[in-house]
Amino acid sequence: METGAPSRYRWVVLFALFLVTMVSQIQWLAHAPIATAAQAYFGFDSVVPINRLAEMYMLVYLVACIPASWVIDRLGTRAGVGFGAAVLGVAGLMKGLYADEYVVVLWSQIALSVAQPFIINAPTAVASQWFPVVERGTAVGIASLAQFVGIILVMIVTPLAIQAGDRTDPALIPVIMRWYGWACLAAAVVCLGLFREGTGARVADATAGVRSFFGGVRHILSLRDVRRTVLLFLVGLGIFNAVTTCIDSICRIKGFDVDQSGLVGAIMLVGGVVGAVVLPLISDRIRRRKAVLAAALLGVVPALAGLALFTDFGVVMAFSFLVGFFVTGAGPVGFQYAAEVGGASTESTSQGLMLLAGQVSGLVFVEAMGDDRMIQGVMWAFVGLSLAAGALALTLKESPMMTSGKTVKAGTSA
Repeated sequence: METGAPSRYRWVVLFALFLVTMVSQIQWLAHAPIATAAQAYFGFDSVVPINRLAEMYMLVYLVACIPASWVIDRLGTRAGVGFGAAVLGVAGLMKGLYADEYVVVLWSQIALSVAQPFIINAPTAVASQWFPVVERGTAVGIASLAQFVGIILVMIVTPLAIQAGDRTDPALIPVIMRWYGWACLAAAVVCLGLFREGTGARVADATAGVRSFFGGVRHILSLRDVRRTVLLFLVGLGIFNAVTTCIDSICRIKGFDVDQSGLVGAIMLVGGVVGAVVLPLISDRIRRRKAVLAAALLGVVPALAGLALFTDFGVVMAFSFLVGFFVTGAGPVGFQYAAEVGGASTESTSQGLMLLAGQVSGLVFVEAMGDDRMIQGVMWAFVGLSLAAGALALTLKESPMMTSGKTVKAGTSA
Protein backbone atom coordinates (compact mmCIF):
# COMPACT_ATOMS: atom_id res chain seq x y z
CA MET A 1 0.00 0.00 0.00
CA GLU A 2 1.07 3.61 -0.45
CA THR A 3 2.65 5.17 2.61
CA GLY A 4 3.20 8.80 3.51
CA ALA A 5 1.20 11.82 2.53
CA PRO A 6 1.76 13.08 -1.02
CA SER A 7 3.44 16.45 -1.29
CA ARG A 8 1.18 19.44 -1.75
CA TYR A 9 3.77 20.76 -4.20
CA ARG A 10 2.44 18.23 -6.72
CA TRP A 11 -0.29 20.73 -7.66
CA VAL A 12 2.32 23.43 -8.33
CA VAL A 13 4.18 21.09 -10.68
CA LEU A 14 0.93 20.17 -12.42
CA PHE A 15 0.08 23.88 -12.78
CA ALA A 16 3.46 24.55 -14.41
CA LEU A 17 2.89 21.70 -16.87
CA PHE A 18 -0.67 22.91 -17.53
CA LEU A 19 0.59 26.41 -18.33
CA VAL A 20 3.21 25.44 -20.92
CA THR A 21 0.87 22.88 -22.47
CA MET A 22 -1.82 25.52 -22.91
CA VAL A 23 0.43 28.10 -24.60
CA SER A 24 1.98 25.40 -26.80
CA GLN A 25 -1.47 24.61 -28.18
CA ILE A 26 -2.17 28.32 -28.65
CA GLN A 27 0.94 28.56 -30.82
CA TRP A 28 -0.08 25.49 -32.80
CA LEU A 29 -3.29 27.10 -34.07
CA ALA A 30 -2.39 30.79 -33.73
CA HIS A 31 -3.03 31.52 -37.42
CA ALA A 32 -5.65 28.83 -38.10
CA PRO A 33 -8.81 30.79 -37.12
CA ILE A 34 -7.67 33.78 -39.24
CA ALA A 35 -6.12 31.89 -42.16
CA THR A 36 -7.79 34.00 -44.85
CA ALA A 37 -6.79 37.26 -43.15
CA ALA A 38 -3.24 35.95 -42.69
CA GLN A 39 -3.09 35.02 -46.36
CA ALA A 40 -4.00 38.60 -47.25
CA TYR A 41 -1.52 40.02 -44.74
CA PHE A 42 1.43 38.06 -46.14
CA GLY A 43 0.26 38.50 -49.74
CA PHE A 44 -0.02 34.83 -50.64
CA ASP A 45 -2.07 33.57 -53.57
CA SER A 46 -3.58 30.75 -51.49
CA VAL A 47 -4.10 29.75 -47.88
CA VAL A 48 -1.75 26.76 -48.16
CA PRO A 49 1.32 28.48 -46.59
CA ILE A 50 -0.83 29.48 -43.61
CA ASN A 51 -2.20 25.95 -43.17
CA ARG A 52 1.37 24.69 -43.31
CA LEU A 53 2.07 26.42 -39.99
CA ALA A 54 -0.42 24.20 -38.17
CA GLU A 55 0.61 21.12 -40.15
CA MET A 56 4.18 21.51 -38.84
CA TYR A 57 3.08 20.44 -35.38
CA MET A 58 1.73 17.16 -36.72
CA LEU A 59 4.57 16.45 -39.13
CA VAL A 60 7.40 17.22 -36.69
CA TYR A 61 5.66 15.18 -34.00
CA LEU A 62 6.03 12.08 -36.16
CA VAL A 63 9.82 12.49 -35.93
CA ALA A 64 10.31 14.01 -32.47
CA CYS A 65 7.72 12.04 -30.48
CA ILE A 66 9.70 8.96 -29.46
CA PRO A 67 13.05 10.75 -28.86
CA ALA A 68 11.24 13.24 -26.62
CA SER A 69 9.66 10.42 -24.63
CA TRP A 70 13.05 8.73 -24.30
CA VAL A 71 14.55 11.93 -22.84
CA ILE A 72 11.68 12.22 -20.34
CA ASP A 73 11.92 8.57 -19.27
CA ARG A 74 15.74 8.38 -19.12
CA LEU A 75 16.87 11.88 -18.13
CA GLY A 76 13.84 12.88 -16.09
CA THR A 77 10.78 15.06 -16.38
CA ARG A 78 12.64 18.23 -15.40
CA ALA A 79 15.12 17.75 -18.23
CA GLY A 80 12.43 16.92 -20.78
CA VAL A 81 9.79 19.47 -19.82
CA GLY A 82 12.50 22.07 -19.08
CA PHE A 83 13.93 21.70 -22.58
CA GLY A 84 10.49 21.94 -24.12
CA ALA A 85 9.62 25.02 -22.05
CA ALA A 86 12.89 26.77 -22.93
CA VAL A 87 12.46 26.20 -26.67
CA LEU A 88 8.80 27.20 -26.39
CA GLY A 89 9.67 30.50 -24.70
CA VAL A 90 12.40 31.52 -27.15
CA ALA A 91 10.67 30.34 -30.34
CA GLY A 92 7.30 31.76 -29.28
CA LEU A 93 8.83 35.16 -28.63
CA MET A 94 10.69 35.11 -31.96
CA LYS A 95 7.48 34.23 -33.76
CA GLY A 96 5.76 37.16 -32.10
CA LEU A 97 8.48 39.76 -32.53
CA TYR A 98 8.91 38.92 -36.21
CA ALA A 99 5.25 38.19 -36.93
CA ASP A 100 5.41 40.19 -40.18
CA GLU A 101 8.14 37.98 -41.69
CA TYR A 102 6.73 34.65 -42.84
CA VAL A 103 10.09 32.87 -43.07
CA VAL A 104 10.90 33.67 -39.44
CA VAL A 105 7.37 32.67 -38.41
CA LEU A 106 7.76 29.32 -40.23
CA TRP A 107 11.12 28.49 -38.66
CA SER A 108 9.84 29.54 -35.26
CA GLN A 109 6.86 27.25 -35.78
CA ILE A 110 9.20 24.36 -36.57
CA ALA A 111 11.07 25.01 -33.31
CA LEU A 112 7.76 25.18 -31.44
CA SER A 113 6.81 21.87 -33.05
CA VAL A 114 10.01 20.30 -31.69
CA ALA A 115 9.18 21.60 -28.20
CA GLN A 116 5.63 20.19 -28.19
CA PRO A 117 6.33 16.46 -27.61
CA PHE A 118 8.66 17.25 -24.70
CA ILE A 119 5.64 18.84 -23.04
CA ILE A 120 2.59 16.81 -24.04
CA ASN A 121 4.33 13.43 -23.62
CA ALA A 122 5.15 14.15 -19.97
CA PRO A 123 1.84 13.91 -18.02
CA THR A 124 1.97 10.19 -17.13
CA ALA A 125 5.59 10.48 -15.96
CA VAL A 126 4.77 13.56 -13.88
CA ALA A 127 1.70 11.85 -12.41
CA SER A 128 3.75 8.77 -11.49
CA GLN A 129 6.42 10.83 -9.73
CA TRP A 130 4.17 13.20 -7.83
CA PHE A 131 0.70 11.72 -7.38
CA PRO A 132 -0.66 8.70 -5.50
CA VAL A 133 -2.25 6.12 -7.79
CA VAL A 134 -5.79 7.17 -6.84
CA GLU A 135 -5.09 10.66 -8.27
CA ARG A 136 -3.01 9.83 -11.33
CA GLY A 137 -5.86 9.51 -13.80
CA THR A 138 -7.17 12.87 -12.63
CA ALA A 139 -3.72 14.46 -12.90
CA VAL A 140 -3.26 13.19 -16.47
CA GLY A 141 -6.78 14.38 -17.28
CA ILE A 142 -6.02 17.90 -16.01
CA ALA A 143 -2.80 18.01 -18.03
CA SER A 144 -4.73 16.88 -21.12
CA LEU A 145 -7.39 19.48 -20.38
CA ALA A 146 -4.76 22.19 -20.92
CA GLN A 147 -4.62 21.28 -24.62
CA PHE A 148 -8.32 21.98 -25.06
CA VAL A 149 -8.20 25.18 -23.02
CA GLY A 150 -5.45 26.44 -25.33
CA ILE A 151 -7.39 25.47 -28.46
CA ILE A 152 -10.60 27.12 -27.25
CA LEU A 153 -8.77 30.29 -26.23
CA VAL A 154 -6.98 30.68 -29.56
CA MET A 155 -10.17 30.03 -31.52
CA ILE A 156 -12.01 32.75 -29.60
CA VAL A 157 -9.32 35.35 -28.93
CA THR A 158 -7.50 35.47 -32.28
CA PRO A 159 -10.47 36.44 -34.50
CA LEU A 160 -11.61 39.02 -31.93
CA ALA A 161 -8.12 40.52 -31.70
CA ILE A 162 -8.03 41.49 -35.37
CA GLN A 163 -11.48 43.04 -35.44
CA ALA A 164 -11.54 46.78 -36.08
CA GLY A 165 -15.12 47.84 -35.55
CA ASP A 166 -17.29 45.75 -37.83
CA ARG A 167 -14.47 44.59 -40.10
CA THR A 168 -11.42 42.34 -39.97
CA ASP A 169 -8.09 44.17 -40.12
CA PRO A 170 -5.16 41.88 -41.09
CA ALA A 171 -2.72 44.62 -40.04
CA LEU A 172 -3.54 43.76 -36.42
CA ILE A 173 -2.16 40.23 -36.74
CA PRO A 174 1.36 41.11 -35.49
CA VAL A 175 -0.16 42.64 -32.35
CA ILE A 176 -1.88 39.48 -31.17
CA MET A 177 1.10 37.34 -32.22
CA ARG A 178 3.38 39.49 -30.07
CA TRP A 179 1.02 38.97 -27.13
CA TYR A 180 1.15 35.22 -27.72
CA GLY A 181 4.94 35.40 -27.90
CA TRP A 182 5.25 37.19 -24.57
CA ALA A 183 2.76 34.73 -23.07
CA CYS A 184 5.03 31.87 -24.19
CA LEU A 185 8.07 33.48 -22.61
CA ALA A 186 6.20 34.14 -19.35
CA ALA A 187 4.85 30.56 -19.21
CA ALA A 188 8.33 29.17 -19.90
CA VAL A 189 9.89 31.26 -17.12
CA VAL A 190 7.18 30.18 -14.66
CA CYS A 191 7.59 26.54 -15.64
CA LEU A 192 11.37 26.58 -15.37
CA GLY A 193 11.12 28.27 -11.99
CA LEU A 194 8.46 26.01 -10.49
CA PHE A 195 8.87 22.62 -12.15
CA ARG A 196 10.79 20.02 -10.17
CA GLU A 197 11.72 16.40 -10.62
CA GLY A 198 9.45 14.21 -8.54
CA THR A 199 10.71 11.91 -5.83
CA GLY A 200 8.43 8.97 -6.63
CA ALA A 201 10.58 5.91 -6.10
CA ARG A 202 11.30 3.59 -9.02
CA VAL A 203 13.45 1.04 -7.28
CA ALA A 204 10.61 -1.49 -7.26
CA ASP A 205 9.86 -1.00 -10.93
CA ALA A 206 10.59 -4.13 -12.96
CA THR A 207 11.45 -1.98 -16.00
CA ALA A 208 14.07 0.11 -14.21
CA GLY A 209 16.83 -1.74 -16.06
CA VAL A 210 15.46 -0.73 -19.46
CA ARG A 211 17.79 2.08 -20.51
CA SER A 212 18.22 2.02 -24.26
CA PHE A 213 15.90 3.85 -26.63
CA PHE A 214 14.92 0.76 -28.59
CA GLY A 215 14.94 -1.36 -25.44
CA GLY A 216 12.14 0.76 -24.00
CA VAL A 217 10.11 0.51 -27.18
CA ARG A 218 10.67 -3.26 -27.39
CA HIS A 219 9.62 -3.66 -23.78
CA ILE A 220 6.38 -1.75 -24.33
CA LEU A 221 5.48 -3.57 -27.52
CA SER A 222 6.18 -6.94 -25.89
CA LEU A 223 3.22 -6.38 -23.55
CA ARG A 224 -0.08 -7.58 -24.98
CA ASP A 225 -2.26 -5.05 -23.22
CA VAL A 226 -0.04 -2.10 -24.12
CA ARG A 227 -0.05 -3.17 -27.77
CA ARG A 228 -3.82 -3.32 -27.68
CA THR A 229 -4.02 0.09 -26.03
CA VAL A 230 -1.86 1.54 -28.81
CA LEU A 231 -4.36 0.06 -31.29
CA LEU A 232 -7.21 1.72 -29.37
CA PHE A 233 -5.50 5.08 -29.80
CA LEU A 234 -4.80 4.33 -33.45
CA VAL A 235 -8.57 4.14 -33.89
CA GLY A 236 -9.98 6.55 -31.29
CA LEU A 237 -7.53 9.42 -31.46
CA GLY A 238 -7.23 9.09 -35.23
CA ILE A 239 -11.00 9.39 -35.59
CA PHE A 240 -11.13 12.41 -33.27
CA ASN A 241 -8.31 14.17 -35.14
CA ALA A 242 -10.03 13.51 -38.47
CA VAL A 243 -13.51 14.57 -37.35
CA THR A 244 -12.29 17.79 -35.74
CA THR A 245 -10.16 18.61 -38.78
CA CYS A 246 -12.98 17.95 -41.24
CA ILE A 247 -15.89 19.22 -39.15
CA ASP A 248 -16.59 22.03 -41.61
CA SER A 249 -16.95 19.54 -44.46
CA ILE A 250 -19.09 17.22 -42.33
CA CYS A 251 -21.42 20.10 -41.51
CA ARG A 252 -21.47 21.44 -45.07
CA ILE A 253 -22.97 18.24 -46.48
CA LYS A 254 -25.70 18.56 -43.84
CA GLY A 255 -26.53 22.04 -45.15
CA PHE A 256 -25.13 24.03 -42.19
CA ASP A 257 -23.65 27.48 -42.70
CA VAL A 258 -20.20 28.60 -41.51
CA ASP A 259 -21.43 29.86 -38.13
CA GLN A 260 -23.28 26.62 -37.42
CA SER A 261 -20.22 24.57 -38.40
CA GLY A 262 -18.11 26.62 -35.99
CA LEU A 263 -20.56 25.96 -33.18
CA VAL A 264 -20.58 22.22 -33.86
CA GLY A 265 -16.78 22.17 -33.70
CA ALA A 266 -16.75 24.32 -30.56
CA ILE A 267 -19.24 22.13 -28.69
CA MET A 268 -17.11 19.08 -29.51
CA LEU A 269 -14.14 20.78 -27.82
CA VAL A 270 -16.32 21.69 -24.85
CA GLY A 271 -17.34 18.03 -24.60
CA GLY A 272 -13.64 17.17 -24.67
CA VAL A 273 -12.93 19.54 -21.78
CA VAL A 274 -15.70 17.97 -19.68
CA GLY A 275 -14.71 14.40 -20.58
CA ALA A 276 -11.01 14.98 -19.81
CA VAL A 277 -11.98 15.89 -16.25
CA VAL A 278 -14.97 13.64 -15.51
CA LEU A 279 -13.90 10.23 -16.85
CA PRO A 280 -10.38 10.17 -15.29
CA LEU A 281 -11.91 11.32 -12.00
CA ILE A 282 -14.44 8.47 -12.13
CA SER A 283 -11.64 6.02 -12.98
CA ASP A 284 -9.65 7.13 -9.93
CA ARG A 285 -12.65 7.04 -7.63
CA ILE A 286 -13.85 3.55 -8.55
CA ARG A 287 -10.28 2.24 -9.07
CA ARG A 288 -11.02 0.89 -12.53
CA ARG A 289 -9.17 1.71 -15.75
CA LYS A 290 -10.40 -1.02 -18.11
CA ALA A 291 -14.11 -0.54 -17.38
CA VAL A 292 -14.01 3.24 -17.86
CA LEU A 293 -11.90 2.98 -21.02
CA ALA A 294 -14.19 0.35 -22.57
CA ALA A 295 -17.35 2.25 -21.60
CA ALA A 296 -15.98 5.45 -23.17
CA LEU A 297 -15.04 3.74 -26.43
CA LEU A 298 -18.41 2.01 -26.65
CA GLY A 299 -20.06 5.37 -25.92
CA VAL A 300 -18.35 6.76 -29.02
CA VAL A 301 -20.34 4.35 -31.22
CA PRO A 302 -23.82 5.96 -30.86
CA ALA A 303 -22.24 9.40 -30.68
CA LEU A 304 -20.56 9.00 -34.08
CA ALA A 305 -23.64 7.29 -35.52
CA GLY A 306 -25.78 10.26 -34.48
CA LEU A 307 -23.26 12.70 -35.94
CA ALA A 308 -23.33 10.79 -39.23
CA LEU A 309 -27.07 10.18 -39.40
CA PHE A 310 -28.90 13.32 -38.27
CA THR A 311 -29.17 16.70 -40.00
CA ASP A 312 -31.07 18.65 -37.34
CA PHE A 313 -28.70 21.29 -35.97
CA GLY A 314 -29.62 20.83 -32.30
CA VAL A 315 -29.35 17.05 -32.48
CA VAL A 316 -26.00 17.24 -34.26
CA MET A 317 -24.75 19.62 -31.54
CA ALA A 318 -25.70 17.08 -28.86
CA PHE A 319 -23.95 14.20 -30.60
CA SER A 320 -20.91 16.38 -31.31
CA PHE A 321 -20.61 17.07 -27.57
CA LEU A 322 -20.77 13.34 -26.86
CA VAL A 323 -18.04 12.55 -29.41
CA GLY A 324 -15.73 15.02 -27.67
CA PHE A 325 -16.73 13.80 -24.22
CA PHE A 326 -16.14 10.10 -24.81
CA VAL A 327 -13.07 10.20 -27.08
CA THR A 328 -11.19 12.82 -25.10
CA GLY A 329 -12.25 11.39 -21.75
CA ALA A 330 -10.88 8.00 -22.80
CA GLY A 331 -7.48 9.52 -23.58
CA PRO A 332 -6.11 10.23 -20.07
CA VAL A 333 -7.51 6.94 -18.77
CA GLY A 334 -5.78 5.05 -21.58
CA PHE A 335 -2.50 6.90 -21.05
CA GLN A 336 -2.49 6.08 -17.36
CA TYR A 337 -3.54 2.47 -17.96
CA ALA A 338 -0.60 1.90 -20.31
CA ALA A 339 1.78 3.61 -17.87
CA GLU A 340 0.66 1.31 -15.05
CA VAL A 341 0.89 -1.83 -17.18
CA GLY A 342 4.16 -0.90 -18.89
CA GLY A 343 6.05 0.33 -15.84
CA ALA A 344 7.27 3.72 -14.68
CA SER A 345 10.58 3.58 -16.56
CA THR A 346 8.81 3.59 -19.94
CA GLU A 347 5.59 5.48 -19.19
CA SER A 348 6.37 8.55 -21.31
CA THR A 349 7.46 6.33 -24.20
CA SER A 350 4.14 4.46 -24.06
CA GLN A 351 2.22 7.76 -24.05
CA GLY A 352 4.30 8.97 -26.99
CA LEU A 353 3.58 5.80 -28.96
CA MET A 354 -0.15 6.20 -28.42
CA LEU A 355 -0.12 9.84 -29.47
CA LEU A 356 2.03 8.96 -32.47
CA ALA A 357 -0.43 6.24 -33.52
CA GLY A 358 -3.29 8.75 -33.37
CA GLN A 359 -1.38 11.30 -35.41
CA VAL A 360 -0.53 8.82 -38.17
CA SER A 361 -4.05 7.40 -38.44
CA GLY A 362 -5.50 10.91 -38.21
CA LEU A 363 -3.53 12.00 -41.27
CA VAL A 364 -4.73 8.90 -43.16
CA PHE A 365 -8.36 9.43 -42.11
CA VAL A 366 -8.23 13.11 -43.10
CA GLU A 367 -7.05 12.12 -46.57
CA ALA A 368 -9.94 9.64 -46.80
CA MET A 369 -12.39 12.45 -45.99
CA GLY A 370 -10.87 14.81 -48.55
CA ASP A 371 -13.72 14.22 -51.02
CA ASP A 372 -17.17 15.32 -49.80
CA ARG A 373 -18.68 12.30 -51.54
CA MET A 374 -16.63 10.02 -49.27
CA ILE A 375 -17.43 11.68 -45.94
CA GLN A 376 -20.66 9.85 -45.13
CA GLY A 377 -19.16 6.45 -45.92
CA VAL A 378 -16.04 7.20 -43.88
CA MET A 379 -18.17 8.33 -40.93
CA TRP A 380 -20.00 4.99 -40.91
CA ALA A 381 -16.64 3.22 -41.17
CA PHE A 382 -15.64 5.16 -38.04
CA VAL A 383 -18.72 3.80 -36.28
CA GLY A 384 -17.63 0.25 -37.12
CA LEU A 385 -14.04 0.90 -36.04
CA SER A 386 -15.23 2.38 -32.74
CA LEU A 387 -17.35 -0.69 -32.06
CA ALA A 388 -14.33 -2.90 -32.74
CA ALA A 389 -12.20 -0.71 -30.44
CA GLY A 390 -14.76 -0.99 -27.66
CA ALA A 391 -14.81 -4.76 -28.03
CA LEU A 392 -11.00 -4.85 -27.97
CA ALA A 393 -10.96 -2.76 -24.78
CA LEU A 394 -13.11 -5.40 -23.09
CA THR A 395 -10.32 -7.95 -23.64
CA LEU A 396 -7.79 -5.94 -21.63
CA LYS A 397 -6.76 -7.06 -18.17
CA GLU A 398 -7.33 -4.56 -15.39
CA SER A 399 -4.32 -2.47 -14.33
CA PRO A 400 -2.37 -4.36 -11.64
CA MET A 401 -2.26 -1.17 -9.56
CA MET A 402 -6.05 -1.07 -9.52
CA THR A 403 -6.51 -4.73 -8.58
CA SER A 404 -3.69 -5.19 -6.04
CA GLY A 405 -3.82 -1.84 -4.30
CA LYS A 406 -0.01 -1.94 -4.18
CA THR A 407 1.87 0.95 -5.71
CA VAL A 408 5.19 2.64 -5.56
CA LYS A 409 5.09 5.51 -3.11
CA ALA A 410 4.47 8.92 -4.64
CA GLY A 411 6.84 11.75 -3.93
CA THR A 412 6.46 13.31 -0.51
CA SER A 413 9.00 16.08 -0.54
CA ALA A 414 7.83 19.67 -0.36
